Amino acid sequence: MARTTKTPSYAPDIPERKTIRKTASSAQKSATAKKAEAAQLEIEETKASTTDRAAAAKKKQSRPAKKAERAPQKPIMSEYVEQKPEFIALKQLQIPFYERYLLTVEETSAYFHIGSKKMYEMIHENPEAPWLLLNGNRKMIKREMFARWIDQQTVI
Repeated sequence: MARTTKTPSYAPDIPERKTIRKTASSAQKSATAKKAEAAQLEIEETKASTTDRAAAAKKKQSRPAKKAERAPQKPIMSEYVEQKPEFIALKQLQIPFYERYLLTVEETSAYFHIGSKKMYEMIHENPEAPWLLLNGNRKMIKREMFARWIDQQTVI
């Protein structure tokens, strides 16, 4: 007796699966068929690998001799992008460290050869220092005043 179940109305109609019984002879056939397929795959793989090797050898022979010169570098993307005139003007206004009045903590540490951790430590120890300026959350250092203060210090 076949077992039947009612399928809900929202379920799609699925055809019943047919079961195939394997006999001893069909199992033997499938095992021999599997061996034959495996042998065929091995033959195809060896053919493919030999053709790949032959193609690689041809490429090596057809390659020109390596030149001592370097290949030209790819241009930077900013060269392709049209820049706004205001942005170009700001780039041209970049002022070197030694001419700036205010420096960031990182710039000050690079300019005076002091570690940034030590700079933050000095700012924390001297919150009312005349060389310190707070611009919102950013801590700015007055370069000339800081240089004079450093001159007076023996140990930092």
